[in-house]
Amino acid sequence: MSLANRYALAVDTQRWEMFDEIFTEDVVAYYGTTAIWKDLASFKQDFAAYHALFDSTKHTMSNMCRIIWGGENPHMNETIPGVSFELSVTSLQQAADEGTLGFLRVHQT
Repeated sequence: MSLANRYALAVDTQRWEMFDEIFTEDVVAYYGTTAIWKDLASFKQDFAAYHALFDSTKHTMSNMCRIIWGGENPHMNETIPGVSFELSVTSLQQAADEGTLGFLRVHQT
């Protein structure tokens, strides 16, 4: 579960160096019959080139973690009548670029 979440975070923040902690050097990444990588360096290079075209991506890895973004519904920030909260919408990549995004690591002994 932790690796799946880290993968989504790495892709959405475009921090390809995180792939070093997720995949082995001899990774075989299969994304369909025309998208197969057999080494980490080319996998990272190609993912970086592909995702550089996007301002933002938002991967969801099942229900292991959840990020809630505001929308057009004016009641989304007021789930309890009369109690509202401010929700600034920022892409994960922007937050990572600004240094305001991190994640906890669990060290098992």
